[in-house]
Amino acid sequence: MLTFFSQYLKYYRKGIDTIARCVYNHYYPVTPDFSIKVLVGRIKRCENIIKVNLFPRLVRLAQEVVKMVKMTSLVAQTMLGDVPEDKRFWCHDGRYLKNLDELKDALEQMTDEVFHYHSSQEKTDFSNWVKDVIGDEKLSRDLLKSATQVEAAKAIADRVKWLKNKITPA
Repeated sequence: MLTFFSQYLKYYRKGIDTIARCVYNHYYPVTPDFSIKVLVGRIKRCENIIKVNLFPRLVRLAQEVVKMVKMTSLVAQTMLGDVPEDKRFWCHDGRYLKNLDELKDALEQMTDEVFHYHSSQEKTDFSNWVKDVIGDEKLSRDLLKSATQVEAAKAIADRVKWLKNKITPA
């Protein structure tokens, strides 16, 4: 058990993405249906070697990894599909957006004024729509971190590519 966690602790210093990949690669090929209980159980058994402030971060990370693994083809198709007409995103420039591809294209073309109307310190319209209507919490958090429309469009493009890969693995 000590070796299991010492491996992940060294990756923790390199960043959350690295440890997520490491945990995912360790579990997914062996047991595609592993649960958060298994991972948290292993973390708790090694609690004596984990610093107090590191433990909650690893638990949150484990929850994110489980969500990634449990993403099914059907869920990915739903996230990539068109939303109902009454849930479409209204842009300040008059456009209505019905899916993530249209949002990405709109972000690439819209003016700074329109972008800042929907995304500022006070408003997080893009992130809210993605979380509440599309149902993608990870992309929603990524959009919150995006300071520019280029960053937001790239975050959406990366997520769309990942979701499409879940539908038709390469």
